[in-house]
Amino acid sequence: MYDPIADKLLIVSAALILIPHYLGFGIVFVIMLVEMILVGSAYYLKQTSGKEIRANAWGKGKMIMQSLGVVLLLLFTLTGAPWLLIAAKYVLYVAVGFGVVSLVTYGI
Repeated sequence: MYDPIADKLLIVSAALILIPHYLGFGIVFVIMLVEMILVGSAYYLKQTSGKEIRANAWGKGKMIMQSLGVVLLLLFTLTGAPWLLIAAKYVLYVAVGFGVVSLVTYGI
């Protein structure tokens, strides 16, 4: 039960600390908004109907892309290679897309 929350805390904390410095606050806002909607709606459905939402392939893909984006951003801070920053930016955009598709497939 707590593993998905730990994943979200990891990504949101990395997003708050690292991403605004290099990519701007807009992407951070969108990542946090998608995560909050997912957590809030899952909690609401659990409380009202007893239905538990499990991660689907889109949600797992979102988490993988978010983790990869953060790793690329960390590598950029270590090496300064500009292609890592560009790759991190687009990987995080793909993660947001996966998150939106995940929301839609959950019927939220």
